[in-house]
Amino acid sequence: PNIIAVSGDLVDQPTKSNFSALSVFFDKVNQKGAALAPKILIVPGNHDYYRCGCKVPIISPKKNLYNDFEADFFEKQGGKKKLLSDIASEYNAAFFLLDSNLDKNGSLAQGSIQDTNSEFFKSIQMYKDIAYEKSMNYGDMLKVAILHHHPLPLATRYKKEDFEQFLLLNNAYKLLDICKNSNINLILHGHKHTSGLFGLKVYDKSTSTPDLITICSCSTSGKFDSNNHEVVLLEVSDSGATHLHRCISDQYDTPFIKNNKIV
Repeated sequence: PNIIAVSGDLVDQPTKSNFSALSVFFDKVNQKGAALAPKILIVPGNHDYYRCGCKVPIISPKKNLYNDFEADFFEKQGGKKKLLSDIASEYNAAFFLLDSNLDKNGSLAQGSIQDTNSEFFKSIQMYKDIAYEKSMNYGDMLKVAILHHHPLPLATRYKKEDFEQFLLLNNAYKLLDICKNSNINLILHGHKHTSGLFGLKVYDKSTSTPDLITICSCSTSGKFDSNNHEVVLLEVSDSGATHLHRCISDQYDTPFIKNNKIV
């Protein structure tokens, strides 16, 4: 792949040893050399900040451990801003990396996007500046938002979903509204350990044609629905057409399969 996006929970427990092992893993991914190595984007999940992934008053968050890892991670790729700029220039795509673990009032595994407006607007302005410098059209860019928590309720095969209230993105309505106003095409998320694909139609009073936002997740651990491990492959053609594929593997050390072909 040209770009790899990891939507949070890079580690199960936020310890120095786990983040150190993760650094070694990503270094191996990049061993092919700068010319062939994929560009990798990450956002934090609740397990990257809190022990057992749960925010409780008596347990101090390990946010600084993740922040130190993230700073070093992006620095190895030339810095976050340069990386996003290179992706925009090379692939005509704008990626919005959002931290959904900023709920000051939430508990357990709940999430929230704080200061969403300013975060989005700063990113939009950055991409507009890039488009101007590169003689590109910002409006033609593929726009992808990546966060950890799911912005819509996501059911599993379990009959009881009592724990869903402890997993929610509390201000999802605000996120979806801003995604709509910012013309986001695709939202990628994690958190629920299950496959999900939605086409969200957002209607506006001024037009009869709804905006369509695609929301997608995958099951990377087999925690709930199956023992399969998935990656979602987003294929963008030269014409700008996009296709989503699910690639499934029974074990981590076997090839991923898409349309009966190894990828």
